[in-house]
Amino acid sequence: ANAKWNNCKSQHEITFDQNSEIHLSQQATIQANMFEFVESIAAIESMNIDTEKQNTVDVLAYVLSVGDATTLISKKSGKELTKCDVILADDSGTQITMTLWGKDAEKASSTIPANEMVAVRRARLSEYNGGKSLSGPSNVMPAKEDPGVSQSPAFCRLQQWYQQTGGQGARSLSNTGGGYGQPVSFGERKEIADIKREQLGYQNEKGDYITFKGTIQFFKKDKEGGAWYPACPNPEEPCKQRCKVMQSASGMGESWTCERCNGTYDRCVRRWVFSGVVEDPSGSTWVSFFNESAETMFDGKTADEIHQLSADGPPSDAYDSVF
Repeated sequence: ANAKWNNCKSQHEITFDQNSEIHLSQQATIQANMFEFVESIAAIESMNIDTEKQNTVDVLAYVLSVGDATTLISKKSGKELTKCDVILADDSGTQITMTLWGKDAEKASSTIPANEMVAVRRARLSEYNGGKSLSGPSNVMPAKEDPGVSQSPAFCRLQQWYQQTGGQGARSLSNTGGGYGQPVSFGERKEIADIKREQLGYQNEKGDYITFKGTIQFFKKDKEGGAWYPACPNPEEPCKQRCKVMQSASGMGESWTCERCNGTYDRCVRRWVFSGVVEDPSGSTWVSFFNESAETMFDGKTADEIHQLSADGPPSDAYDSVF
């Protein structure tokens, strides 16, 4: 077996093709999850990353928070990616960020219990800018549901720690925006010149995460139709008012169609998306602004509100007043 792609300890592997036949055995028993937990999250800090193969770990920890699913555009592929950050901590007084992607990210808020202990199997370990982080698989389960885990000394020890501390005061191993309650130090900030020199965002399809301080010099607001896009109004999975919809006209009037949930609606939800130029003493760069950050900059004004004001009055006045 190629160790670069095989996370099991077996030195052999089985390959199935179109000629393979698989039969259900009525006699064989297969043991449930086999976890090999790291000693602690703190121990991950000293682990060496082997760039020639996938580095994975099993983690037993409490979930401090489950972030909202957000979207980003991969500079490498141009595709829209969905991510969600989950903060894990244990009794070593250390926390780490585990990022989920795609459908795992979209379902995280409903499948991963906050403030409960979970067992994570084969999370991918990576290192960036001196910090460690995890990329989570879909096999994250409540620790209490596995008898082998819930009856272990580690489970009892971790449970006692959380009951006493609530997980507060844990330091972060991850430099992905500072982690849960951990501000980024000035020494960890990047300058725009560093971002360009290190080609951040171009080497990793899923993006690089950095913090820098700059001044907004310009908003590109002259986007046809407005600095927003029409999103599906469905607040539930899989759309959650994020997926783009297409407008169509019928005998019943205008309608909006979502290919993600196969729904047709008489309205859409507009979400901010536009670009701009940010600069610092080392240089300038184009950046993209998405809905949440735009609403923060615009004192809570939503794209729907500005669209409606533009429709009711002089379009340029209402629109330009925001920018």
